[in-house]
Amino acid sequence: MVTKQICVGIVGRFEAHALAWLQSHSNFQVQWVKKLKDLKSPELLQGLVVRSDTEINEASLKGFERLQMVVTATSGFDHFDFAFCENRNIACYYTPDANITSTAELTFSHILSVARNIPLALKMGKLPDWSRSELLGFELEGKALSIVGFGRVGSRVARYARAFGMKLYAYDPYIEPELALQQSVELVGFEEAMRVGDIVSFHVPLTKETKHMVNRRTLEWISDDAAIVNCSRGGVINEFDLAEAVKNKNLRTIALDVFENEPLRPASPLLALPSASLTPHMASLTVEAFNKSSMLAAQKLVNFFDDKELSDKLPPLAPWYQS
Repeated sequence: MVTKQICVGIVGRFEAHALAWLQSHSNFQVQWVKKLKDLKSPELLQGLVVRSDTEINEASLKGFERLQMVVTATSGFDHFDFAFCENRNIACYYTPDANITSTAELTFSHILSVARNIPLALKMGKLPDWSRSELLGFELEGKALSIVGFGRVGSRVARYARAFGMKLYAYDPYIEPELALQQSVELVGFEEAMRVGDIVSFHVPLTKETKHMVNRRTLEWISDDAAIVNCSRGGVINEFDLAEAVKNKNLRTIALDVFENEPLRPASPLLALPSASLTPHMASLTVEAFNKSSMLAAQKLVNFFDDKELSDKLPPLAPWYQS
């Protein structure tokens, strides 16, 4: 009996053990390249693994006539044109469980950073004169953390915050109240979350509902002594309105790992904020998250062509995405 050969391509960073595991399946012919354009004989490829820097749309997949599925080894999926994929009958998947810990830990790094003025302190530590009074921060114990989006990452951040003795609030219209109650979190509306939080941390996908949910109007709700942390999606925040709020001292400071345009452009008003903690979209950049996302993507490839049931299909059918 002749085994049917399945041709797949992997684009971008991929963990070596996951690649070896995939190649151990004798019916899989695997290409691993840096860029989509480097793939040979794209007309023969049936499956693809990508990351967020590879666009999945009509222009990028021109010539991929036999393509049946694409899996992105990321938790985000802004790089997919789902209308095109549906029209071409291309099944799409993602790996949202891979970077829960890495994103939650970076979020808490940023929470500590805004509490203790770490960006200013790092600069000052290299100067011959220290003006340490400028570094006066605040303790997290007893402070209010508002979590906007109480899903995989948001609930993990809440777990870390409890260890610091913080009071916990969450805004998420799509979760059951019992889930928040089990974690000693008080569910509130978005306006109240903004008003009560000493720190407001965002953990939402980018949808029509969340696009620029932080803007000039909603920033009026927040205390001028509060801070905003965002490790979810850059488009959740209107960056010009946010920078203006910090500049006018209507907000203590900000810590962001994601931006509407990446890398940040030289003219970005965020770069003029000395107290801001800005990191280059690094929430998933741990060895563990990289290994897990690679293996999960490889497993989804194999299971798809073995006609096994798969989780994490795109676009999500969850109410938060359909709204």
